Amino acid sequence: MSAAPVHISRLGWLVLGAVVVAPWTVVFWLLCVTPTPPALASTPVPSAAIAPQAVPPVIAGQSNQWAPAPGKVGPWGQLESSRVFIEPPRDFVLPAFTVPQPLRWEFRGYTSEKLEALWQEAKLTDTQRATLNDPRHRTTESTGIVIAPPHDLVLELTAETRAILYGALAAFPENAIHRDPFRSRTEFVDSWLDDPALAPEVAALTRRLLYRRKNSVLLSDHDLILPLIPTTGERIDFLKTLSRKSAIFVQVHVAPNTDIDTMADYWGSGRRSKDLKPLLHSLAQRPQGGSIDIVHLLPPLPRQLLYTYPTPTGRESDHNRDCHWTSLNFYQPQADDRLANTEFALQTLLNNYRRVDDTPRLGDIVMLVEGGGNGIHSCVYIADNIVFTKNGSSYSVPWLLARLEDVVSFYSLNAQLETRRYRLKTL
Repeated sequence: MSAAPVHISRLGWLVLGAVVVAPWTVVFWLLCVTPTPPALASTPVPSAAIAPQAVPPVIAGQSNQWAPAPGKVGPWGQLESSRVFIEPPRDFVLPAFTVPQPLRWEFRGYTSEKLEALWQEAKLTDTQRATLNDPRHRTTESTGIVIAPPHDLVLELTAETRAILYGALAAFPENAIHRDPFRSRTEFVDSWLDDPALAPEVAALTRRLLYRRKNSVLLSDHDLILPLIPTTGERIDFLKTLSRKSAIFVQVHVAPNTDIDTMADYWGSGRRSKDLKPLLHSLAQRPQGGSIDIVHLLPPLPRQLLYTYPTPTGRESDHNRDCHWTSLNFYQPQADDRLANTEFALQTLLNNYRRVDDTPRLGDIVMLVEGGGNGIHSCVYIADNIVFTKNGSSYSVPWLLARLEDVVSFYSLNAQLETRRYRLKTL
């Protein structure tokens, strides 16, 4: 299996600080139902030193702190979750990244005929097609056709046309902001953009430039918005708003009649149940029971990482704190730096995990797999379809809890995905 092409996403760089890091590219795992061992792409994995360096996020405004919603009752107990948006620390955004960049569309492998077919599909007007085909804006290179679209033309595109054009551009890593746009689930877009500090004209243009792909709302044209924002500080705040990530906070309610042994066995996974029972018993003994943040029931490493951002460092080994590193380290008392070695990570998966199709359990690795067997993301099942995830390798991405369906939506912008689960053989 060949590795995915490497590209540098300016969106990812936006929040990296002064450190030059690898782009947000996905490690590909070939995880097939046949006995053939999966292949693991060669991607650096961070060192064990990250946990004490984790940076807390900034919680978005009060309007995002929605009322807790009860989940299903199961062996994990009764869960209550509330959704918030978290955003990176302000000093993660360098002033240099607030400078608008020229617009550039690269259509790798396209011919004039194929490009004309795309113009037709996108329902461009005759005037728009003529402008984009004008040699002043269009060049043919060895790899395909490159277009520098005029700002006025991009501003007048409809959301439907934008979605078609940018969906085509997203197929190529050179178009980083189309491949990896700012995004939100459609139902959360109002909270995503809820920032009273935004000037009305900035907020209006932002919404005007949004487009949809499946059940996500996306923004790829922030370079057209930045000139409306007068100061560097205000631009930084705007980019922080766009960089918000949806997460859920989860509590476990322990009622007086809760089966503590079953609950402790679930959260202890046969390893820590004896340590959890005294705490759970103490909550069950209260007249109305009691609640505890789910973070206190997780193993040590995810407990340290949850709701934090990695700290930018100059160490090359720290550049890829990605989903697979996160998943394979879930039960480690401290991060295992040997997983930075591709062959060791592959052997860890082969030696320590088995594929399962039964009821999901705490610690199961959930793989999102494209057709053909390429695993594009992994996360860890917690309870009631909630997973522990890091949706990308860059410093701009926090560790958080999310609904599995939200994670699938996040990664299925360009492909239909299958979910597969893998469990430690010792569990």
